[in-house]
Formats: sequence, C-alpha cells, structure tokens
Amino acid sequence: MKELLNIYSYANSSERDMAKAIMWLILSGVFGVVPFFKSIIYLCVFMKRERQS
Repeated sequence: MKELLNIYSYANSSERDMAKAIMWLILSGVFGVVPFFKSIIYLCVFMKRERQS
C-alpha cells in the first residue's frame, strides 16, 4: 500500500504518468520486481548521503 501511495504522489503530474505508474505497479506485482526497485531506491539514497558527507 505504501508503494501505491508513493507511485501515486509521483504520478499526479499528468494522467499519462499515472497510467504508466499503474502499469508499472501491475507489472511489478506480476514479476515480483518490487524488492528490486526497493534496492535501487535504497542505493540512490545511500549515494546521496555519501555525496553530502
């Protein structure tokens, strides 16, 4: 549910982006790539923290 809210908040810039986000949510549910995306997000956050320090 938290992923859905995050995707919705990113997608509300336009209807096309929201449709794309919903499609990605469905695909990630089918193929189970949610942990993969979580690890990428974690990596991005880690890189930003390293750059700031």
